[in-house]
Amino acid sequence: MTAVAEAPGAGAPMMLAPSPGRFAFACTGCGRCCSNGSGRVWLDDDEIAPIAAAIGASPEAFARRHVRAVEGRLSLVETRDGRCPLLSDSNECLAYAARPRHCRSFPFWPSLLAGGDGLARARETCPGIHEAPSREDREAAYAELRALYARVDARVAASGVVCWMRGDCCDFPRAGHRLFATLLEVDLAAEHGPRLGPAERDGWCEMYRGGRCAGRETRPLACRTYFCDPAHRGALEALHEESLAELRSLERRLGYPAGYGDFLELLPARRAALALLDVRRGEA
Repeated sequence: MTAVAEAPGAGAPMMLAPSPGRFAFACTGCGRCCSNGSGRVWLDDDEIAPIAAAIGASPEAFARRHVRAVEGRLSLVETRDGRCPLLSDSNECLAYAARPRHCRSFPFWPSLLAGGDGLARARETCPGIHEAPSREDREAAYAELRALYARVDARVAASGVVCWMRGDCCDFPRAGHRLFATLLEVDLAAEHGPRLGPAERDGWCEMYRGGRCAGRETRPLACRTYFCDPAHRGALEALHEESLAELRSLERRLGYPAGYGDFLELLPARRAALALLDVRRGEA
């Protein structure tokens, strides 16, 4: 695996899986791989002492409390709620510099590099694993997504709702909400939306400029169906759910990687991942 691109905002390099380069990866620090309550964290005898030292325990005490034999190998013992015993409440590894080799190599395990169900299950847990169709297939998916957006915009216009042009809905910290989108929506914005650099303020969308959206053509469904006018909110929320279901059906039909998350977090990560995967496929 080779770090060849940065994922802005993610704080970790975007790394590419060894040939054939099925996926790219950048750790988001979410801790889900260490707290999902399934699987094993394998470790070798020579890893016990460094881990114990990192958390200020003797190797003997650490082994008694946190290590057990499973299927002829050593494994960490998860807590009652399915978390790794080395994972803090803030989702930081208490022994990161001395963490087991099994952890260090995630997600570049043979079972995941082979693709298929193993990789699919890992993607459901880890938002840092990125897959993407070819450039040609992405553009075909974008065309269908744009057509869906046009239908949604037409129905919004027919509803009679009016945008008050205050920009309140885009000031996420003040409004107290987050913008969620599917991977297909994020990819369209990443590749065809404006590239304006860092957001004007922390917590703002990078396309929110001077109190206005600079990326209206590629804004996701959640933006298109949200208006401050309370008289139309119920109808537009219903339209959003109906359109989101249609979008997910479209993704399944096209075989587009499924995913749904925070738009602000995914946008820089997907830009880096798409560029990296296209370079590997010779499509850049």
